[in-house]
Amino acid sequence: MTRIDSILRAILRAGTYELCQRSDIPFRVILDEYVELARDFFNSGEVGVVNGVLDTIARIHRPLELAC
Repeated sequence: MTRIDSILRAILRAGTYELCQRSDIPFRVILDEYVELARDFFNSGEVGVVNGVLDTIARIHRPLELAC
């Protein structure tokens, strides 16, 4: 994690927290918000990382919500 840009690391941490702890917020909203935030700071490579990592975390921590 120390080799990842500090802004990207902060985005991933905040998104991970919301996916794991804030079940009152739909996962699609969380993904959309953090992908848009990443677009404000980075090009498509980092945006894809944010999308991929948060999507993977959502699949692990919210399988029932994804099944709908």
